[in-house]
Amino acid sequence: MSTTRQNPKSRKYPPVDVERTTADDAERLIGPIEALFNAGRYSTDLTFDRERGLGYLRQAIGSGFAVYLLAVDSTTKQVIGFGSYHLDQSFTTRPVAHLDELFVLEEFHRTHAHVGRILIAMMLSMAQGDGAAMLHFPITSGHAAARSLVNLLEKFGAEPVGLIMRRML
Repeated sequence: MSTTRQNPKSRKYPPVDVERTTADDAERLIGPIEALFNAGRYSTDLTFDRERGLGYLRQAIGSGFAVYLLAVDSTTKQVIGFGSYHLDQSFTTRPVAHLDELFVLEEFHRTHAHVGRILIAMMLSMAQGDGAAMLHFPITSGHAAARSLVNLLEKFGAEPVGLIMRRML
């Protein structure tokens, strides 16, 4: 039996819109954020708090502290994934951008495999436009796609610069 695999780079993916969110988008973000929480190791040690999350999103986005992007299927208008970063200029002349979250909902991994690349490219461009000298990508959730994310970030020229460790209290 012979099978033909299509080259993923030549595959036609559904069109996606990327939207910069406002505080009014907190309700659209909270479901995908909960999915990220549940996909990683956080859910074994912590309890997700939807109301606290909504409050954080409204405050962080509304104050300009964090930038959140939503990836939405152009046809169905379904939220496919999201990414976020914030800037830190505590001790530097130019800010350092820090990735806070990057996630594509599991049900879209195959049909919208390009969304992670789109979100990373958008965040790199936006952080550069914000004057950032670099974008740090901490990967802490321990979800199954973490290795794929590392491979993708390497394709964008990212390199390891440290290690994140934890100790439960």
